[in-house]
Amino acid sequence: MQDSESTRQWQVTCVCGWRTSGARGEVVSAVIAHGRDTHSQDLTEEQAMSQAVPMPADE
Repeated sequence: MQDSESTRQWQVTCVCGWRTSGARGEVVSAVIAHGRDTHSQDLTEEQAMSQAVPMPADE
């Protein structure tokens, strides 16, 4: 079972109910775009990932 940064999947659920999941880069991009477009917030990659939780390997 491989659990490296390149294969790990992440999930973020916003307080507004919006949810995204995927690889780190996909999640970061989606969270930054959602924050900007929906909440008028400019987030950094670090801020976006601070909300992410790793998904179980079987999902």
